[in-house]
Amino acid sequence: MKVKFLLIGCFVFFFFQVQSGNVALLITASDVANIEDDDEVTAAQWFVSTFSDGDVITTAQLEAGSVDLLQYEALWIAIDRVGDGSLPAELLTANVLNSVTAYYKGGGNLLLTNHATQYIVNLGRTARAPGILGAGAGFDNGDIWGVNANIGLTYDHTAHAIFSGLEVDNVSYGHPTFPLIGSGHKEDHNSMWDLNSYGYTPAEGRNIVDEFQDENDAVVLGTWQHVIDWCCAGIVEFEPSGIYQGTCIAIGLAAYEWNQNSEINDYHANVEILTLNAFNYLSPVSTDIVTSDLDDSLETCVYPVPTSDVVIFKVESKEEFVVTIYDVPGNKIFIRSGNIGELTINVKEEGLKKGMYLYTLESAGEKLRSGKLIVE
Repeated sequence: MKVKFLLIGCFVFFFFQVQSGNVALLITASDVANIEDDDEVTAAQWFVSTFSDGDVITTAQLEAGSVDLLQYEALWIAIDRVGDGSLPAELLTANVLNSVTAYYKGGGNLLLTNHATQYIVNLGRTARAPGILGAGAGFDNGDIWGVNANIGLTYDHTAHAIFSGLEVDNVSYGHPTFPLIGSGHKEDHNSMWDLNSYGYTPAEGRNIVDEFQDENDAVVLGTWQHVIDWCCAGIVEFEPSGIYQGTCIAIGLAAYEWNQNSEINDYHANVEILTLNAFNYLSPVSTDIVTSDLDDSLETCVYPVPTSDVVIFKVESKEEFVVTIYDVPGNKIFIRSGNIGELTINVKEEGLKKGMYLYTLESAGEKLRSGKLIVE
């Protein structure tokens, strides 16, 4: 059994929490309950349940000037609708557009997903608009769709923080991909950059990805799962540039779908983890420091992470200890007690499905450590 990570703990430990008062979701409806599109409402419900102190703000509030966006480290705009694929009018009014632009220029970080990737042009950050655009009702498809993060099988971004902990598909396409949606109905709502359409003429030794990245101070992090050339950009990181002091992660892949209409998406956990990783990258989750008075020789470790079988919690102390497992919104799933030494938990027997969970490890009433548990 290979150990993926090992941490030593003695006096200071970090208590991981999925919460932040510095993130927000911008919606065009009056509230979450009135969001009409199924994908947008599912995404909003996940946001509310995941970020206990995050705020849902409305375009009406920005129109009225009643919200200062600069209080937030990261702002998510998720637009995914059946229709013509254009941005909703509520995002394009002068007051709303000026408010978001000022936020972005002032150092605010943006997460733009699905059709919202087009907003990067309205904000003035780039003149290159996504040209691969879909907004139809969709169709049934038996393939697995996802992300190829190794652009042209040359620029490998699979270790980028936004892909941390995602399940990997090494079989379907002959190269590793991160699957986001499985067999069933797919809406096929791309909003991606067609790099072949911009008339780039790369010098010898360069390619159109180089040209796009240099022109826009950007990094192409992902493309369609099957693509191994330079044709298109489905996930782009726009780095701080000039008067724009914030960072933007734009996810325009059709595979990034929050509600698969026909059935439960086998890879929905990857959608959630990718989104949470993006938030953590743009606005690191809050971390409370817990001081322990346990003996300096105490060692704790948790391995392997990720796991698909068992996870071992090891505590070198003279006390029994308790492991508590939570889902990402923070709901307690189960508690298990360990004898002196270690505790082995079989994730399958405990009914943990693929995805991200949180754990805390306590002994004698003190928190020893906590963190992420990835089941793959």
